[in-house]
Amino acid sequence: MHPFKELKKLLKKDLSGLPSMKVALVGDTATQFLATAIQGTGVERGFRMELFEAEYNQVERQFLDSSSELYQTDANFIIVFQSTHKLEEKHSLLPTDQQETLAEERLAFIASICEHPVFVNQKIICLNYPEIEDTVFGSYANKVNSSFTFQVRKLNYELMRLSQQYQNLFICDIAGLQNKLGRDVMFDSNVYVSTEMVLSIDALPFVASRVVDIICAIKGQFKKCLILDLDNTVWGGVIGDDGLEGIQLGHGLGIGKAFTEFQMWVKYGERIREEWQLSSRIKPGFRALFYGPSGCGKTFTATLLGKEVGKQVFCIDLSMVVSKYIGETEKNLAKVFELAENKDWILFFDEADALFGKRTNVKDSHDRYANQEVAYLLQRVEDYKGLVILSTNLKSNIDEAFARRFQIMVRFNMPNAQERERLWISSFSPLCKLEETIDIKQIAENYELAGGSIINVVQYCSISAMSLEENIIRKAELLEGIRNEFSKVGKTIRE
Repeated sequence: MHPFKELKKLLKKDLSGLPSMKVALVGDTATQFLATAIQGTGVERGFRMELFEAEYNQVERQFLDSSSELYQTDANFIIVFQSTHKLEEKHSLLPTDQQETLAEERLAFIASICEHPVFVNQKIICLNYPEIEDTVFGSYANKVNSSFTFQVRKLNYELMRLSQQYQNLFICDIAGLQNKLGRDVMFDSNVYVSTEMVLSIDALPFVASRVVDIICAIKGQFKKCLILDLDNTVWGGVIGDDGLEGIQLGHGLGIGKAFTEFQMWVKYGERIREEWQLSSRIKPGFRALFYGPSGCGKTFTATLLGKEVGKQVFCIDLSMVVSKYIGETEKNLAKVFELAENKDWILFFDEADALFGKRTNVKDSHDRYANQEVAYLLQRVEDYKGLVILSTNLKSNIDEAFARRFQIMVRFNMPNAQERERLWISSFSPLCKLEETIDIKQIAENYELAGGSIINVVQYCSISAMSLEENIIRKAELLEGIRNEFSKVGKTIRE
């Protein structure tokens, strides 16, 4: 990550060849350095930002006054930065009964922005609120509704819930960033007193990076990451721009265990082989198995791993590799591995049991050649110096010889009822309405569907509604969509 000084230098280059996007930044404190950092990070990611920076401390005016400059910018993305410090100043001036409703007031303002006809099709990126220690109540602040600590924590929690309600709202988690970097890194009192800037110079690149991460994710731009999804198993939920560090994969694995182990291999794998003279005992590369029901995020997780470590992800199209002619499959795979090693790709074998399945007893020549293909694959995967990820619906389908060679196996579970409810809420367009008889919570509890299947149902319902030239999702169409998904796996719907 470039320091602020380097980000500033990037803006002096010739940017005429870069694609542009319109971005607006409105804040209640000084934002000129943050604007520079965001623009520099944009250049670093390969695009030029036409950034409108609103005047200091005019957030409400810019949104509520139709004659303001914000209405004229037609920005694709609007970044809202209302600081904890200004919020604390306002809190201190309110009587106790109004202090208890401070969070609701701020949430109502954000909701009004998201619902405004002018901004409903624009992406609102709202920075949340890093905590300031409550010196009045101390730890007792957690029991006092009117305390500033209570209101800030409530506000941050409800902002997450609000982002699930509005498709055009995205939360940039700088509160989590402060937890990671520390308050002393995020805030410099000397800078604040002299410039009214609440972010330190050292923190600016980190905050800018998180903002641009969201923009890139919305636009579908993943840094150095390419993935072809073969079976529509993209996870239908919302995953943070920091990858999987906040998501638990499988039972007993702990938070982000797969991520952590892979990052450790990237950093130390070759070093232990060379510096500790273990190259003759430890094979190069890293092999991971993702297993679980279709639609639970195996493919999407592979993309996030590539994004995190800056490596391209190459998805193996089995139909282009496997050949009915003897020896052709091995030749095709040899080309894949040779090309991948030169490019330092992550290899992702989707539905891997088709290639890496269990070997059979030899009954005829077909079995013998099929087993030869499996043995060849086993050798090439073991010798590959990069990361190989195998994906399957059933762990038991993978040949035991392969299973023993995996550094890690990650189980992807079906989402539970609460997670399915979040997926349903976040999947429908904010421009459509649900029929009053639809109870999303009950739907989530009654019908066990993966994220990919929920997306299929939403698509079916939305197309049905649009074909009738209306924006109302009918319960009958919703149940029919669920029935279609259940029929794919031989299940019947319970109404």
